[in-house]
Amino acid sequence: MFWKQNDSELYGRRSDMVAKYLAGRSDVGKVLVLDAPIDEMALEKRNEGERFDQNHFVYEGTKAIAARACDHDNLYRRVFIYDKQQQGFEDYVAFLTDCFQQLHIDPQRSVFWMYPKLQWGERLITQFKPAKRVIDVVDDHRSWPNVDEKKRQQLHQHYQAMLSGADKVLTNCLPVKLSMYEFHQNIALVPNGCERVPQVEIPEANKHYQRVVAHDGPVLGFVGNLEAKIDEALLRRLSAELPEALIVLVGSTHANPDIRRLAELPNVVMTGVVPYRYVGAYIKRFTVGLVPHQRMDLTENMNPLKVYVYLTHHVPVVATDVPNIAKCDYVWQNTTHDEFIAGVKEVIRLRGQLNAQVFDDFIQRNSWAMRLGAITDEILQKH
Repeated sequence: MFWKQNDSELYGRRSDMVAKYLAGRSDVGKVLVLDAPIDEMALEKRNEGERFDQNHFVYEGTKAIAARACDHDNLYRRVFIYDKQQQGFEDYVAFLTDCFQQLHIDPQRSVFWMYPKLQWGERLITQFKPAKRVIDVVDDHRSWPNVDEKKRQQLHQHYQAMLSGADKVLTNCLPVKLSMYEFHQNIALVPNGCERVPQVEIPEANKHYQRVVAHDGPVLGFVGNLEAKIDEALLRRLSAELPEALIVLVGSTHANPDIRRLAELPNVVMTGVVPYRYVGAYIKRFTVGLVPHQRMDLTENMNPLKVYVYLTHHVPVVATDVPNIAKCDYVWQNTTHDEFIAGVKEVIRLRGQLNAQVFDDFIQRNSWAMRLGAITDEILQKH
């Protein structure tokens, strides 16, 4: 599995869930997850990050992967950290070849599960000639903010090369499927899913968590990167109109530093990044799971995993009217700020009256095993 970033296991992303599911199958020998290649100087600079951003966590996680401290049973993680003398494709090929040999992996008898955009992704396919390749498109990077026309064309060519001839193409939402349709006409829509047994580890002695635990009123929580998609004005109104509530914002602000101004509000807690193994403990304290997203190209082309995580922990959800939100009786979407705030108030009023079976049924219908089972069966039967 080739992941496009350097944050494996940090957030419990789709790639982490897919890798975990695949490694748990009796007909899969082993899963090797490769994070994106990274320059050692750039990695060292990451160690300078402070609590509001993800850099220090990326540094620590990447170092741990490089030290082979993140292997679990038949799931292995590796990353190519290169210096000034190792900046080319040939050096990466040598690194991968060594990894394959050490783990007794024959690429030509393996499935490459790939997440574009990937550095050298097209060339890796040509170089190693995998038996099968699955392209799992979780973002159309062309829709991201600040992408100029030149970069958009480069991304267009990258997607075309990656998807052309792929044995299976997956997308996480309909807009991304439609945007990729010009590159491949047989695309499976596989939305995100739920863990049947979610991880809950208490972050001992964490002051932010202790404040959440000590709060007597409702807790309104958000988990995810606090990027430009966050509706700051909506959160400010929520803070003012529900002063008895504690608003907990869990996530990195590295892409949107201005959002840190919310920490000045008396009933807002900004925790910074919380590793995935601790996130469940926070979410279980939420009265409402928030999705305060603005409508923009970025949110038109995503399937928020956080909604599935909230519901997995039996937390009802109030969201704005962005597309591709999971459908459930305990997910309320609203068009205006007034409606959103009214929705939050109504869910608070219903606290303790919600039917646990609704959550359990949703989890069962939308588990990662249900999402991926038939598709993986098909891939492996043809392999």
